[in-house]
Order: sequence, then C-alpha cells, then structure tokens
Amino acid sequence: MFPFFPVNIAQITLLIGVFVMVHMIHRFSYNYLYRRPARPEDYLFKTARLFGRSEYEVFQKAAEAWPVSDAEIEADFKRYLTEQHIPCYVNAFVRQHKDQLDRLHLPPW
Repeated sequence: MFPFFPVNIAQITLLIGVFVMVHMIHRFSYNYLYRRPARPEDYLFKTARLFGRSEYEVFQKAAEAWPVSDAEIEADFKRYLTEQHIPCYVNAFVRQHKDQLDRLHLPPW
C-alpha cells in the first residue's frame, strides 16, 4: 500500500507495546514517589534539611526538651540507622514542624 514505508503490523504492535510499557513505568514511579503518604523517616530527613543540619543534630535538638542523656541519643541514633526506628522524643519534635514541612512541598528525598 505504501511502498516508501515497509512497516508491517508486528512492528506497529511492538512500537505501541513499548510506548505503553514506558508510560506504565513512568506512572508507577510518579505515583510511588509523589503520591504515597509521607513516612516519619521522610519528615525527619526534611526537618534536617529545613534547619540545615544532620539527622543526628535533629536528634540532639529534639532531646533538649526531654530528659535524655547523650549516651541514649547516640544509642537511639544508631538504632535509627540500623532499624529505621525513630524514638518518641524525635517523633514529637518532627510533628511540631510537620505543618511547616507540608507547606514547603519538598520532594520525598
């Protein structure tokens, strides 16, 4: 029918299939990264970036209002690094700044 474009049905189907797969991968990654609910670890990371400090310094700042020793802070931070467990005093500190973080619309990383 078109002698200049020797394309058959299999090539067209393959092209459409590749386009659909790329579109599905893009939609999945977008929904996973931007539409999932933020976890406490995300808020801890964002709090550290908001104040221009490390996560360890956020642990220290959060412990100022609680009766927590330096050894406990260090042990809690090691547990956070290995198990992603956030102690209650850090959760309380992050929750205090959650509204500020939500207004900034920072990406999840």
